[in-house]
Amino acid sequence: PLFSTESARRILLSAEAAAIPRVEGKNGHPIMIRRELYDRMLNGPKDQTLRDILSAEDIRVDYVEIDDQGVLLDTNTHEDYRDLLHYEKTSMRQEPLQYQIDVSLIKDQHFFDAELLQLLRETDELGSIYSACKKLGISYSRAWKKINHAENVTGFHFLSRRAGGSREDHSKLTAEGRAFLGQYEQFCAALDAWARKQFPEYFGESK
Repeated sequence: PLFSTESARRILLSAEAAAIPRVEGKNGHPIMIRRELYDRMLNGPKDQTLRDILSAEDIRVDYVEIDDQGVLLDTNTHEDYRDLLHYEKTSMRQEPLQYQIDVSLIKDQHFFDAELLQLLRETDELGSIYSACKKLGISYSRAWKKINHAENVTGFHFLSRRAGGSREDHSKLTAEGRAFLGQYEQFCAALDAWARKQFPEYFGESK
C-alpha cells in the first residue's frame, strides 16, 4: 500500500463502527470496519454493497481528514497503474517529517496504554483473551498482568469472565470498561487533533 503508517494509525484511532480516510473532500482507502458490522456484511441481501451498509441510518461513519494522497490511488486501469508508479517514485521516497503520540495513563505508575486498549478491544470482539493474545502476538501471562494491574488501579473490572475450556474464557467488556476505553480513545483523538494543528507551526516547511 502507498498510504503511510501514520494514516493507518489515525484511521484506527476512530471509535466509530467504520472510518474512511478523506483527502480534500475525496474518500479513499483503507476503510476501517469494526467487528460489529461483520454479521451485517456476511448475512445481508446478496445484492447489498458496502456502500449500502455504511449509508444506513444506524451506522456512524467517521470521515478522517488526512494529508496523504496515497489513500486515493487506485489501479483499475493502465493509466492508474502508471500514476501509482509515478507517485511511488516521486513521493514515497521523500517521506515527510511526521509525529507520533503514545498516550499512557499514570496513577503512581503506568497502568493503561494503546497496547492494552487494543488487547481489550480484540478480546471483546473475539470473546477470548487467549485468542486476542494469539492475534496480537502478546503472551497470555503478560496480557493478564496488564489487565489485572489496570483493574487494581481503577477499582473496576474491564472484562466479564465466564470460565471455559482450553483457555476460551468467553470474556467481554464490562459497561465500565467500555466507557473507559471510549474516554481514552476520545482523549487520544483530541490530542491528535490539537497536535495536527500545532505541528506545522514548529516543523512546517517555512521553519
